[in-house]
Amino acid sequence: MRIDIGYNTHIIIPMTNDSLRVGRALRERLREAGLSQIEVADAFGVSQSRVSRVLSGDFTGRSELAFAMCKRFEVAPVDAHVSEADLAFQAVEGALRSLWDGTAAGARRISKLIDAVRSIRPEHEAK
Repeated sequence: MRIDIGYNTHIIIPMTNDSLRVGRALRERLREAGLSQIEVADAFGVSQSRVSRVLSGDFTGRSELAFAMCKRFEVAPVDAHVSEADLAFQAVEGALRSLWDGTAAGARRISKLIDAVRSIRPEHEAK
């Protein structure tokens, strides 16, 4: 994976053995299902090139697309040792990001909403 950090400079992040394993397993599952990259991209609402990157192992362990594809095609995800609670929290992070408008004010509004929800939670659930 190549990341542009400006001034014609790039950082190269190597693919891990685990991401390569996941990519190979997903490619095999798609082949077995007779699905093209374009069909998968349409189903997940992403570009074909993003699907291609996942299938080649060019993604991080926090890739929502790779995780969703693993779940759909029953492939053990990268960092499968991550707890179920951590995986569930990734869904919370995704939900929060979908609400956030990308501004500091928007982040403060979401924080206030979370604080309001916390304040109505019964004491025995607070911990």
